[in-house]
Amino acid sequence: MQIDVIAGDIAALDVDAVANAANDHLWMGAGVAGALKRAGGDEIEREAMARGPIPVGTAVATSGGRLPAKHVIHGAVMGQDLRTDADLAARTTRACLELADELGCRSLALPAFGTSSVRMSLARSSASSSLSSAPTPIPRFRPPWAGSTSCP
Repeated sequence: MQIDVIAGDIAALDVDAVANAANDHLWMGAGVAGALKRAGGDEIEREAMARGPIPVGTAVATSGGRLPAKHVIHGAVMGQDLRTDADLAARTTRACLELADELGCRSLALPAFGTSSVRMSLARSSASSSLSSAPTPIPRFRPPWAGSTSCP
């Protein structure tokens, strides 16, 4: 398994799929969702909402619209109250990874769920818990923003 940590525009990445921290009704608001919708088109949100609502902690896929990515994987990390926690972020991350695998994706851009919409610290985010529970330990993983107070 290869894991690359990068800072950049997730909507511009040339990957098989990008993940979006979604609400359970799959409407796309600000943050990553807004960036994906602006770059990929309203059809991404229309497709997503037609598949919702979904249980919190699960994920569905849509086309990537005009994005370089073929798929957008919408992980319902929060309900209509727009709240989440570290356990839910980790479960939703796993659901996104499993769906990407089912879709045959060889690359996935996965943001740290919870760090933007609910201001969860990076240490409590899905990125941290997913990397620490990876089947193969990742020696001395240190993201480029380590030590800063916010994620890029």
